[in-house]
Amino acid sequence: ILASIMLLSVACNKDKEKKQATVNLNFQPQLNGLNVEFSQLFTDSQSRTIRLELVKFYLSKISFVNDKDEMVEVKDIALIDLAAASTSTLSSTIPSDNYTSIKFGVGVHQDMNAMTPADFTEENHPLNSIQNTYWGMNGMYRFVMIDGRYDIENDDVFDGTFSYHSGFESSYREVELVKDFKFKKKETYELTIFIDIAKILEGTGGNLDLINRPSYHGNPEDIDLANTLSDNMSKVFSL
Repeated sequence: ILASIMLLSVACNKDKEKKQATVNLNFQPQLNGLNVEFSQLFTDSQSRTIRLELVKFYLSKISFVNDKDEMVEVKDIALIDLAAASTSTLSSTIPSDNYTSIKFGVGVHQDMNAMTPADFTEENHPLNSIQNTYWGMNGMYRFVMIDGRYDIENDDVFDGTFSYHSGFESSYREVELVKDFKFKKKETYELTIFIDIAKILEGTGGNLDLINRPSYHGNPEDIDLANTLSDNMSKVFSL
């Protein structure tokens, strides 16, 4: 009987695999609608030259919504680092079906954020200690990490640096990108999620004050900086 159950389980798994499609999500920085490297120099609204040196963030519960309004999760957690090609692409399988949108949270979902790197011993897990993203002093993970430099005089000499790292539960944001997809079994699909990097610093949530308030690393008194960054990040994605 046990052997029959095992054979049935294997057969079911193989049948399920046959009905799966492969989806590669590629995260591509943009400026003014053009694809760029994330470290590409750009000019902000105050005519300052900006260079981003770190753009790293967590995405949680990455899911597709099918045309029956059912959520199909493809990744529970992912760490995207635009500086590294290997961590700016996510590959996953998904049941063949028609889908109408992609949903994800920017940050670490509260159930995982309550845990520590010691709970994630799998090598290269996004929340493993090797990622160096855990805020031990605050007992939580950093959600979004943005570092860079600015040049006020546009004389090719940088005048200062900025560093904004969010992480509190209030910084978690949910995003939905609406687009129709039809995934067929055994097919592989390349999808690109564009990131408007200029809007990270100046966006719908407001403008980060790079000169007078150039840093945020978990100080509760400056939580408004984290909220501004989080609101901006929630609006930089497009398909």
